[in-house]
Amino acid sequence: MNKLKNVIMIGPCAESQGGISSLIQNYISSGIMKKLHIDYYPIHFVNSYSYNNLFYLLAIIKISLNIIRYDILHVHASSWWSYRKIFPLLILGKLLGKKIIIHLHGGMFDIYYKEAYNFEKNLIRYGFSLANRVIVLSHEWIERIKAFCETAKIRVISNCVIIKNNNKYLQNIKRLVKPRTILFMGDIVARKGVYDLVEAIKLLQPIESEISVILCGQGEVDRVRNIIKLEGLDTIVSVPGWVSGSNKENLFNIAYLFILPSYFEGLPMSILEAMATGTPVISTSVGGIPDAVGNGIEGILIKPGDILGLAAAIKKMLNNEGLWATMSQAAKHKISKKFSDKRITYQLRNLYAEL
Repeated sequence: MNKLKNVIMIGPCAESQGGISSLIQNYISSGIMKKLHIDYYPIHFVNSYSYNNLFYLLAIIKISLNIIRYDILHVHASSWWSYRKIFPLLILGKLLGKKIIIHLHGGMFDIYYKEAYNFEKNLIRYGFSLANRVIVLSHEWIERIKAFCETAKIRVISNCVIIKNNNKYLQNIKRLVKPRTILFMGDIVARKGVYDLVEAIKLLQPIESEISVILCGQGEVDRVRNIIKLEGLDTIVSVPGWVSGSNKENLFNIAYLFILPSYFEGLPMSILEAMATGTPVISTSVGGIPDAVGNGIEGILIKPGDILGLAAAIKKMLNNEGLWATMSQAAKHKISKKFSDKRITYQLRNLYAEL
């Protein structure tokens, strides 16, 4: 067996809010970091004139002093400032002769590129040209990246989740919890479809008394709370804001349905986390979501913005417990087969060995 190469991995703080941080937590908890000789260096940047950006500068200095010890530079990024903050590290890595991997997240990088000024477009293309490999989360993203960087060497490696609860009784617990829990977990913004979900809930009368809707995340929390109150939905819809740790895990364990009607996505960690607990998913056919959720198999996929279709999908799942049970089992099986930490460890090991 070839000797493992030393990897320096860069991304947000594991304790931060967001999908990349959740993935990093899974890498750490599952032992991927130790197994593959990965040292993780967090960086944090605020898009403002804030003293917090001093920590970004200190992190860059620390990385600059230590990167010489590593063979591979593996950076996680999404769009706008998430990419801009790692760009200097791509230059540094190239100057020091390191193999470079850009690990792309989120569902809006192509939009970021289209909206950028020509100068920044050149920087984006140049950054990607420095990378020995670009990791994307689904096959759907290959053509999107090739559209602005034909020479990019792209590899598809999905996000992974840890199946913490294989308890065969968990499915029964979800059935027994009344009213049925419908869970949304993501940024509380329009592009995640949260307002569409609120509109769909309004259409569910008179069965709305049978459900409890929980909207978790950061963003336009107060605005959504006000809309819910004005619409008289505050008895069945709650907006606790961002949740993490055991609170987050408990919500997934009791959720009967997970709903994320996004307009743009990469491959949401929240969908994979829901499926790992046997929760059927109602979402949209964008980004890498169809790679995880087969329409009619692990859940139901609709078109973005289809509020009537969203309401109909919720009704269908609430009224057909046999279908729910089949999808619940299929969701757990899909995670164990395609999105386990063992599978991703194997894929990363092979990728690092190639470089």
